Amino acid sequence: MPKATNVLTFVGQVDKEIGGYARQYAARCECSHPNHNGTAGLYSHPHEDTGLIDLGSNARGAQSHEMICALNLSVAVMMFNHSYAAIGQALDQLIELCENAVPLRPD
Repeated sequence: MPKATNVLTFVGQVDKEIGGYARQYAARCECSHPNHNGTAGLYSHPHEDTGLIDLGSNARGAQSHEMICALNLSVAVMMFNHSYAAIGQALDQLIELCENAVPLRPD
């Protein structure tokens, strides 16, 4: 069996290529796992001065949802840009590999 690798090892490698990826991964983990920041934190707004908590689907206002979407879009664009550039740099080598792997047909 192959050796198990912690996903954070991969995240760390991606973060070296795309700065800020690990921070965004950690923030998305908070939303995808059942904890305060990922569940109750999205649907509640505590008032420290009164001790009361507003509950609801938009308790923190639209800005927090818009920011989450904007950050996710930003990361997706950065990942696309990185992948597109990497493919462009490797294209000549890929063409050469394909040409060497496929025998030429005699005309």
